[in-house]
Amino acid sequence: MMKNKCNKIWSNLVHTHRLGNISKNELIDLAKEKNLVIESIIDVKYGVNFKIEAYLIYTQEGRALFPKCHSIEIHDIDDNREFWLDYENFWVEIDWFFPVYYSIGKLDELFKLVHIDRNLYNGVSSNRLQSDFEHALPMIYSISLMVQSISEKFENSKVLAQHIPLLKEAILSFYSGYAISATAALIPIVEDALKKILELEDIERSTTIDKVNTCIDLAIKKCTFRDALNVDWIPNEFEEKEFLKISNTRIFILETFRNWLLNSFYAPHEKYNKVSGFNRHHFAHGLSDVWQKPTNFFRMVGVLNQLLFIEALIDDESKINFFDFNLTDRTEALNNEINICMNLRLLKSQLLLSDQQNKLLPFNVTPTDDGWLARASILSKTMNDEIILVLKNSGWQCFDFSDPIKEGNYITVKASKNDSVIKIALLFSCATDNKIYKDLEENDYDYILYNGAFYKQDSYAYGITRAKVMPLNAWIIPEQH
Repeated sequence: MMKNKCNKIWSNLVHTHRLGNISKNELIDLAKEKNLVIESIIDVKYGVNFKIEAYLIYTQEGRALFPKCHSIEIHDIDDNREFWLDYENFWVEIDWFFPVYYSIGKLDELFKLVHIDRNLYNGVSSNRLQSDFEHALPMIYSISLMVQSISEKFENSKVLAQHIPLLKEAILSFYSGYAISATAALIPIVEDALKKILELEDIERSTTIDKVNTCIDLAIKKCTFRDALNVDWIPNEFEEKEFLKISNTRIFILETFRNWLLNSFYAPHEKYNKVSGFNRHHFAHGLSDVWQKPTNFFRMVGVLNQLLFIEALIDDESKINFFDFNLTDRTEALNNEINICMNLRLLKSQLLLSDQQNKLLPFNVTPTDDGWLARASILSKTMNDEIILVLKNSGWQCFDFSDPIKEGNYITVKASKNDSVIKIALLFSCATDNKIYKDLEENDYDYILYNGAFYKQDSYAYGITRAKVMPLNAWIIPEQH
């Protein structure tokens, strides 16, 4: 009843053009005409991104706010609208959402580290922006944030607390080298969380899209009225989505999250074309492996923190404290375990590569690791320590160094001494495609050396007649060419 009466009062103020100049007594009299008795009335200012002058009224039926102007008449509203709409489009272009925990200024600092300038993004393609943004994700969702979120924030969640053991195991798996498995383990939590958030309010929805919209609409409504001094009524125009997005940063955060969920994560697979590949349908239905990128684990952490934010807004009894970060024994223990996993991963990689080289065994490729970075590191180190250094000590001048080349797993260098020039290629192993041997010979390489033991060299290097092929440890530095 009170809402109907307040709507009638507001309509009268609008039509009689008295929003900015009605006195308290006149508002009390007008309310009486609409059968609403005002017991008390005070001047207030409320709002988040800017302050709105209003009358706060107290009645037996509840409290209400009567702003002293239309929403479109607020000072600097047009400048605010232009900024926030452009900022909203920026998040669409990079295929993400405004993350909780961060200010615009702090995010801008992180973006600059990956060569993204929010003020100049319009001149850059979406694919380029999204590719550059991939490098920002580990900085936004750092180990420190992960550890403190899961060890402290999630424990106070009625929705996510039950998943903490799985979340911890996923983090440890990620830093042990199993990024794709870790991501896959967490994706199903999203829909369970949406369902349980609605259960806090005894609401049921049949489709996932309905759950997304209902969760976010409910969070926006609760956020709106909390920031409006917890009144029971405000004019409809101050509840409109387009106004709330520019007047309340938390609601802007929610709307960017909604947009990403609906138009990226839950987008129909046939319309999905984002760089990250992080689409629920491609994952759940095995439509493709485009989602299998290590950086999507950081995205998953971001999604879960955003859902925690929604829960905190919706649940009136929530004990989740978003902006109080404390180091505890639990956070230190998890952080130490992550560091141990990273050290063990490095040791495991070194042991595996050594074993594979010594026994001429193939590398077991996984979606996370094809072994190339480790092989490239060994090629570079071997070239520097066992070829270039030895050549220099023998009077050769080395030049024209190549980076490790993935197709073929090799690295090259040229060296000169007096009037002689030699070209050397170092293969990761003898068991290299014959085409690579032939390409190197056609490009006039004098020596094709390889790491590890002699293994079916006649077969792999079949047809090589001019270049000298041999294990690195059998090579003797020539005096002249």
